[in-house]
Amino acid sequence: MSSDIRRRSYSRRAAAGALAVVLGMLGVGCAGGNAPNAPSTTIAPGPVPQRPPAPPPLPPAQPGPPVAVLAVVEFRSGPGNNVHLILAETSRLSGATFSTPLLVSPTGNTDLGCPELHRVGPGQRWDMEASMSYCAPLGDGTRSGLTLIVEYSDDEGRGGTLTATMTEGQ
Repeated sequence: MSSDIRRRSYSRRAAAGALAVVLGMLGVGCAGGNAPNAPSTTIAPGPVPQRPPAPPPLPPAQPGPPVAVLAVVEFRSGPGNNVHLILAETSRLSGATFSTPLLVSPTGNTDLGCPELHRVGPGQRWDMEASMSYCAPLGDGTRSGLTLIVEYSDDEGRGGTLTATMTEGQ
């Protein structure tokens, strides 16, 4: 029985000694002693991401109606909130420069996507999905009543507006 008591006493003393060593090591580090420090890592600063510059403004307006004529080739909704829009310049006499198409839902919600300038050449087509990808404006999933507004200028700076409203069959 006395050997059991001696073993317990020895185990307690060993545990207390180990605890004192650990606490002593922690105390040295906390007291600002010579405890080793982890190596520091310096990360060189990289380029700071910049917002893309704002698109240039539309050309200054000239008197008279625009020579360019924008027309809707395709304007339909789906799947989900995606909107398929294809515009064409039909005069074949002038290109058209326009800001991102504005979509207005029947409830009055609007979406421009990422505002930027676009151009369609004389007699050419412009596909919103191909041109704008993830930046394209979204509809609200309705198949009828979504309104499109496009403000544009021809190559001489004469302004025009294209407005179209989606109907159920589109």
